[in-house]
Amino acid sequence: MDFTLVLLLGVTVLLGLSIGATGVSTCFATTFGSGILSHKKSLLVVFIFLIVGSMMQGNHVTKTISKGLVDISSLSFQASIAMILGASILLLLFAFYGIPSSNTQAIVGSLLGVSLILEASINWNKFLMLFIFWILTPLIAIFFGGLSYYFISKILENANILKFERYIKYFVVGSMIFLSYSFGASHVGLVVGLMSNQTLISVSELTILAALSMGFGAIFFSKRVTLAIGKKITELDPRMAFSSQTGGAITIYMMAILGVPTSSTQAMVGGIAGTGLSKSIATVDKSQLWKIFRGWVITPLLGAFLGILSFYTLGAIL
Repeated sequence: MDFTLVLLLGVTVLLGLSIGATGVSTCFATTFGSGILSHKKSLLVVFIFLIVGSMMQGNHVTKTISKGLVDISSLSFQASIAMILGASILLLLFAFYGIPSSNTQAIVGSLLGVSLILEASINWNKFLMLFIFWILTPLIAIFFGGLSYYFISKILENANILKFERYIKYFVVGSMIFLSYSFGASHVGLVVGLMSNQTLISVSELTILAALSMGFGAIFFSKRVTLAIGKKITELDPRMAFSSQTGGAITIYMMAILGVPTSSTQAMVGGIAGTGLSKSIATVDKSQLWKIFRGWVITPLLGAFLGILSFYTLGAIL
């Protein structure tokens, strides 16, 4: 097998595993944290619908990553590999320490770092727009999470509570399915877009490989991040799990359709925070939110640094 193809497959799997370790857990962390489904059952459902979302609507973000920010086709294959390596190393480090981080910020940071040293043509207007959306994402999710909790609480006031509580788990699982689909549609493009300058395998094959790798990354490496999101920000009951997942899913899906690379972690943390704030500000662990916020701030900077470091390291080896 050609060495270039082996390298391509290897880094694709590595980035997929990295995203799975830090990002896919957001799709089921609240379902698991509220006790609706076990870790294994949650993963199985997420695994299936992540792939469906990737295949059905993953092309929107792919276009933004491949041509919207920087024209990837104008860069070398080495540059693409370096971008992926830089982002992957950073995400795996965050996963090891259980810090919920932004996959998008790590990848875009790495993309920008490598593009700068290569003096590539960068669409700064698009980057500015993306930065604004990064700020808006958790705020939008807070709004939808809080709104979902408000409406479900109003429904409970006029419903048979025992009957509702019996069926709430199905609503929670349904919102998890929607969130998983949205995640696939939003995040597979982060991987495929970076590799748009290669012709060794088709886009559909690359999409499937990336989606499977994300799923396996969640299975083997996501436990610490899952606990950080599902149990440490605020205590979640089934109603809160449904509301936070719905808020996060709506936000991620909106961004995916618009072709905006967004952070599932930011969206889900925003959804959880919005739900917790709707219940009581005292239920939210503000120290945990501050820890997550610090990770968001340094992620693109570290992504850029590791992308540049990977590029020069590859240049010395290859």
